[in-house]
Amino acid sequence: MVAEIATPRSRPSAKCPVCEREESFPKFTIPDFLHGVPGAYTYVGCCSCGTVYQNPRVIEEDLALCYPQTYFTHSIPDEVENLPRSSSSWRGRIRSAILARAHTGDFKSASITLDVIAGLFALFPSVRRRARFGLIDALGRGEDERRCLDIGCGNGTTLRYLTWLGWNSVGLEFDESAAGTSRRVSGCEVRVGTLDVAGFRDGEFDMIHMNHVMEHLPDLRKTLELCSRLVSPAGRLVLKYPNPKSLVARVRGEFAVTWDPPRHLVLPPREAIVGLLRQVGFGRIHATTTSQCAAIYRAVSRRYQRGFWGGGFGGKVNIADRLTKVFESLCVLCGCSVGEEIVVVAYKQ
Repeated sequence: MVAEIATPRSRPSAKCPVCEREESFPKFTIPDFLHGVPGAYTYVGCCSCGTVYQNPRVIEEDLALCYPQTYFTHSIPDEVENLPRSSSSWRGRIRSAILARAHTGDFKSASITLDVIAGLFALFPSVRRRARFGLIDALGRGEDERRCLDIGCGNGTTLRYLTWLGWNSVGLEFDESAAGTSRRVSGCEVRVGTLDVAGFRDGEFDMIHMNHVMEHLPDLRKTLELCSRLVSPAGRLVLKYPNPKSLVARVRGEFAVTWDPPRHLVLPPREAIVGLLRQVGFGRIHATTTSQCAAIYRAVSRRYQRGFWGGGFGGKVNIADRLTKVFESLCVLCGCSVGEEIVVVAYKQ
């Protein structure tokens, strides 16, 4: 017999969690399409900065109820078995050569042929991303960089990738079960709890990474302030999260997977997150959007709109989904901030 999931309690928010203004407008009230957590969850838009946030918001004490055992962070991913454990294999040598070329441009191996191939491949962003197991350029390790923190490390896949790329990686996870999975997958140190009690030192990390974590945080401003303290003077913070102004979010509305109630608490547009990062101590900030996930986002949103809920984050991608990705990619290339995900790289200096 499956135990009944309790309904998370919620509390009204008096102001926007990003710009702290009080004026907002209602957007929609929706159920949990993905995991069926009981309840209906209301989202509003800030009249000042455009941030979309949950209001009333699930209280911090009940956030664990929003993540059932079927949530992806509790399972070991199949693709981990295909990850090379060292750079000694031929695939590992090619990866290492491409990434070294991408960073320094002067990598030299024992093979002239490998040098030439790596130099050519390193010119293409898609090949560099493939060499990094799908990770963006900003997550590559520089020559003088050593230690990184992956906040919300989930099932540990990204931690293991970062370690393979040469980082001394540490994870932080809010859920004990997910932390255990992460340790088994990555082999890294993974601490449990929130950033303010994790015991890290100021300036300890050359890079802090949050991949689809920021939107889950009950106190976004406080967490980013702590990140500003923990990152080294020459270090960086890398964020990736759903774009509330993406093309699919605009077209599919309340059925867009962007919202993922009740887990997503706050979704700032690009301009709003840049402003908040400047307020908490970051200087040089590069923020853009990417359409890499547009086809699958549209497929899942289409499934929700047709009444097929649950079933995990997947869906059959059709030709219209693929064409949407192509169109969205062209819009992004033209400078429009309509990609499905916002990617931010923020430097202290």
